[in-house]
Amino acid sequence: MNADKTPDLSVVLPMYCNRDTVVELYQRLCTSLDTAGIRFELIFVDDGCPQRSFEIIEPLTKTDKRVNLVVMEHNVGQNDALLAGFSCASGKAVASMDADLQDPPEALPRLYSALTPDLDVVFGGRLGSYEPEYRLITSRLYKWVMHNLSGVPMDAGLFFVATQQLSTKLIALSECNTHIIPMIGVLGSNTLSIPTPRSYRPSGISAYSGQDRLSMGLAALTWLIKYKLKRKDRSSVVLEKVFPISSKLGQKFNN
Repeated sequence: MNADKTPDLSVVLPMYCNRDTVVELYQRLCTSLDTAGIRFELIFVDDGCPQRSFEIIEPLTKTDKRVNLVVMEHNVGQNDALLAGFSCASGKAVASMDADLQDPPEALPRLYSALTPDLDVVFGGRLGSYEPEYRLITSRLYKWVMHNLSGVPMDAGLFFVATQQLSTKLIALSECNTHIIPMIGVLGSNTLSIPTPRSYRPSGISAYSGQDRLSMGLAALTWLIKYKLKRKDRSSVVLEKVFPISSKLGQKFNN
């Protein structure tokens, strides 16, 4: 009988202005997951990166069969880029992680091992002073509101490990303006948060200005409130979302 070759974990990594960190990220992820004995695949998603980060990952798809690359036709934003990667994932579980090294790759095995059958998602809860104080204050205020409206942990961010079943539900629920954290909340997901220290960005600056952060936060809260008040037309939920993907590279796509 053939051994099950399905990856235990698909790690989805959206890239936007992360050209300087992706090689170190790849190396640290491989070391951490190999050491933990987790069979994995990496799915890098180039979200219209102006630095052409895909040029750094493309050679790795030829030398490491676990590395895959999805190139979006244009910038779609972090949340939709993640869902595009989830739609290509083969793992029994999926992980979401930024490519800027603020979240430690070494923490991923701990999140994965905590994903028991009674849980849908395990967050790497944001811990520490990882950005300027004024940004931390506004971020924590937003997360407090999100927690009270949706039930997600107060320290929840886009560093998490989730079941494949939850990722499928997220894709089905998403439309043109995706907000993954409140979506996890309205789906009634069973969650756990493990406090995980974040680091200052090792290079570059955030792609999101203060205005961008405010706009995204308000949009997410507006979506959540409308959903909870049942103003959302449920008949319009997309059951098979089509993502604007330009190309896919990697052995899994070749096969």
